[in-house]
Amino acid sequence: MIESFKDLGIAETASFEELDLIIKEKLGVCSTDMAEKISAYMIENVEKIGSSFVTLSPFGDYSKAIEGESEINKFIHNEASKPENWKLYYAQVSETNPSLMEFVFHCLAVNDGEELKGYAYISKSGKIRHVFAQVE
Repeated sequence: MIESFKDLGIAETASFEELDLIIKEKLGVCSTDMAEKISAYMIENVEKIGSSFVTLSPFGDYSKAIEGESEINKFIHNEASKPENWKLYYAQVSETNPSLMEFVFHCLAVNDGEELKGYAYISKSGKIRHVFAQVE
């Protein structure tokens, strides 16, 4: 456990790969662990997330747009929810709860990769406290 997130020693210019190595070393959790939790959340909440879309373009290919609730939900369940489709985009100390670090992920399987985001909140002891995904 660390006393403060400043103890992580993350440079503002750190790449996502460097960030991932640091949090794995100091907190015992990595972006893959968080992506797996976001994936599980997606599968459990596929109808809620799917209802936010009128159309969906798999992996940004707008020529293959998917319409209809059941087809969108099927794609979200079978493809968008896969952990490998979630890429770490941003990390910061949570503004609402400074005892947690917030990690923001983009889902590369949906549209341009920036519309569906996943969030993971990690404690100073390295426990994943909360995850969710939402359309923005």
